[in-house]
Amino acid sequence: MSSPAVASSSSAAQPLPILHDDICAKCFSVTAPDSAVPQNVGASCSMEYKTKCANCLKQYHPFCLGLTTPRLIIAMEGYPWLCHDCKNCVICHSTEDDSTLLICDDCDRGWHLGCCDPKVTEVPQGPWLCPLCAQCNSCGEKAISLNDAAKNYNHSETKSESTGYPIFLATICNKCHFNFFEDRFCPMCLKTYSEDGEENEDDKEMICCDVCDRWIHIKCDDEITPEKYQELVENTETKYKCPLCDERITPIDPKNDKQKAALSTGQPSAIPVAIISGDKKVRGIVEFKGKKVAVPEIRGWNVVT
Repeated sequence: MSSPAVASSSSAAQPLPILHDDICAKCFSVTAPDSAVPQNVGASCSMEYKTKCANCLKQYHPFCLGLTTPRLIIAMEGYPWLCHDCKNCVICHSTEDDSTLLICDDCDRGWHLGCCDPKVTEVPQGPWLCPLCAQCNSCGEKAISLNDAAKNYNHSETKSESTGYPIFLATICNKCHFNFFEDRFCPMCLKTYSEDGEENEDDKEMICCDVCDRWIHIKCDDEITPEKYQELVENTETKYKCPLCDERITPIDPKNDKQKAALSTGQPSAIPVAIISGDKKVRGIVEFKGKKVAVPEIRGWNVVT
């Protein structure tokens, strides 16, 4: 039997790098190396941006960890993120049995095979979405099976006018994707509607904004009473302005500079920053194809690992 390898005295004497506050624990640099950025899609955030582990407090460039999509990067900001060395299961909080610990490709949380609901029967070979992320922001439909759920969803994005980086808007299932791509959706809730007559109850009561020329669910505007809706339908001279065009947006904390910035710069936050039309919480307001849309909450943003 061969003896176990022993570190040489020279290797043991090598000092560990000193990690300053602005240094990545992976590349030991302030700026991520160009080689870490996917060449086919480009950078999805600043090369200096880093995320901090809530447990060991080490900082990392997302690119250095292979975390490169806009959806993933913004989702990691919304909860106490754990680096790969500290990663545990969201449900049982155990770090053991890492051979069955799946990592979600949309939020980077860890889930044991047996802790998922619905259960995952085998370790996926490709991209994998967790129970929090495998749900459509438009129709709300959840994945029946998590084994291959990733292939059933798309990420809707726009580009930041201030930074030029892509902004994640919502997760849209394949069923809703075509109508969303064709701009057949309510900009308040991002729920799509169809032009082929297959409408649900929500789509039967919509009103067109006279400013942006988009259809709004009446339930998405708390100022539309049954009486007002009837007037808008019957009297073509009555004009309607949606909450986005009318700027009926209330910051959750008016004194919070980060929340105000998320609303004023068109750069959504990872967590809700404002309330629009009654009780609808949004991460920000952005331009999508030249018109304003409300950016919905990321499901699970407040789920602690």
